[in-house]
Amino acid sequence: MIFKLHIPVVHSRFLKSFVSINLTEANNNFQAIPKNPTNKYQKQITQTIKQCNLNFNKEQNKYLTVRNPKPPTLKAQIKLHKDGNPIRPVINNIHAPSYKTAKRHNKILQQHQNLDNHYTVVNSSTLAQDLT
Repeated sequence: MIFKLHIPVVHSRFLKSFVSINLTEANNNFQAIPKNPTNKYQKQITQTIKQCNLNFNKEQNKYLTVRNPKPPTLKAQIKLHKDGNPIRPVINNIHAPSYKTAKRHNKILQQHQNLDNHYTVVNSSTLAQDLT
């Protein structure tokens, strides 16, 4: 049995121009900023962590500060199946100044808050059992 896959291929220059056009349209609220605010945010986050002695100790403070922070990167996936081909933004925050603190706060919240997700399916057989 031979399968034929139809995979759309988009040239990177076209994708960059398409994304920039979609982001600057009147219906989107994106604006270009003249200066990179990453270092400013890093300083604010570091100062806030130092002032907040209740949540973190000094060893955790070292872990929570990102070394060499970078602004989040934006990649986009084109929704080819929709009219007008809108984009689906994909933002990579791993190198952002707040990534590690957000990750730590998320862990703390998950420990103290028990939210059961009733809409998650492990596999198709458990789905069939749940539906019958």
